[in-house]
Amino acid sequence: MREKGILVEYQSLRNEIIYSDRVCTIILGLLIAFSGTILGFVIEKSKTELLAVLPPIWFIGWLYISEKRFLVRRISSYLRHAIEHENLGLGWQRWLGRTRIILDKYYPRFDPYILESIVSLVASFGATLILGMYSKWNIKHLGLWTSIAACLLLAFIMIRNNKLYRNHHNLFDELFNIDEIKDNKANSADAEKPRG
Repeated sequence: MREKGILVEYQSLRNEIIYSDRVCTIILGLLIAFSGTILGFVIEKSKTELLAVLPPIWFIGWLYISEKRFLVRRISSYLRHAIEHENLGLGWQRWLGRTRIILDKYYPRFDPYILESIVSLVASFGATLILGMYSKWNIKHLGLWTSIAACLLLAFIMIRNNKLYRNHHNLFDELFNIDEIKDNKANSADAEKPRG
């Protein structure tokens, strides 16, 4: 019975990883399509003010993508340490974790989160640059200030999140090792208690 519950939990969490990855891809595609539509409208109708909506929208979209990517990391760490650690036959996340360093030497990969971050930053700064050029960098242009603020906020949070993202696996390794250390100390303390 316990094994069946573990398999159900494992499968539902793997499905959540797949769902979250798809959501990130869909959001990025929608953001690109929306940006292309706005840019086409701006070029055709000379409505440059519309460019001011792009950086805040990219910022909000990237925040959601970021949340989903961190969720994928949390789930995969949980699977690796809490479920696969104790159950034979479930080992995909553990295998990935152990071999990632070696595989990256021979098969370099570009993490989707980094790609999504770069695309978001380029799109935001690109829209702001085009808006600035069309408005002749008029400091009274509210849309330009909105775009600049959204870009700077996006860049700041992106730098912080990318550092956290790179260290995310280490954090969970430490957290799960702390639990194991506590369990080992508790077991050794129990073993040292006089029986009587």
